[in-house]
Amino acid sequence: MIYSESLQIAIDFLEDGVVVVDSKGCIYEINLSARQALGLGREEIKTRHILDLPQFSPLKEIVMESLQYPDQEERQMEFQVRSQIFLVKVKGIRQAENDLLGVLVQMKMPGTCRGSSRT
Repeated sequence: MIYSESLQIAIDFLEDGVVVVDSKGCIYEINLSARQALGLGREEIKTRHILDLPQFSPLKEIVMESLQYPDQEERQMEFQVRSQIFLVKVKGIRQAENDLLGVLVQMKMPGTCRGSSRT
């Protein structure tokens, strides 16, 4: 299981948009920041396949590739929604060595990118 109520509470507090897609390509969870950025309601998309959602059009290829080839490293791309551009990172979620549970899509919101002062 990749979801719990405490996980939902935690991801809703994040500034970045977070979308969890299960191994079949269905939206498993989405946080408030991602819903607002995409103009979606929570119940409107939960359990829907990513290929069925026009808002995810630019992300479909990168998410489906991550599901199909889970051994590859994190993937990144820029994603434009309305007039905003996001840096998107997609990475597989694993329970054990070879058990792919799905992918995590992180949408770095405009103005939240941090400089290289991290150590």
